[in-house]
Amino acid sequence: MKLFEIIDKTWIGDFGRRKSDIITSTDPDKIYVENIRAFFGGSTRMAKFLCDLAVRTGHFTKHIGFECPNCHSIIKTIPYTKNIKLSKVKCSLCEIRDEGDFEFDTSKVDKIVFYRLKEGSHD
Repeated sequence: MKLFEIIDKTWIGDFGRRKSDIITSTDPDKIYVENIRAFFGGSTRMAKFLCDLAVRTGHFTKHIGFECPNCHSIIKTIPYTKNIKLSKVKCSLCEIRDEGDFEFDTSKVDKIVFYRLKEGSHD
């Protein structure tokens, strides 16, 4: 046990703790390219490649989230597609708060791509 205590106090222990913190703070239903980049310490391009590889091998699924221009929350998520057939999205939070605009054209809202850990891929 003494060896592990010594290792834990070195940069190796720090490195392990940082990696563990990244893993525990990442939501398996919303994995962003930045999470993968931070874990592996590489470029965004490499992280995107790894995420897309995980999709092709069946470990991740790819999704698009639509962000409300008023409150900046993700108001709708759909499986990733290049041709979005959804024309409007509605923000329930803004509707409840009686904001003037709560329904938005999907072509005019910010979109964010994220990944999900596929059910059963971690067993």
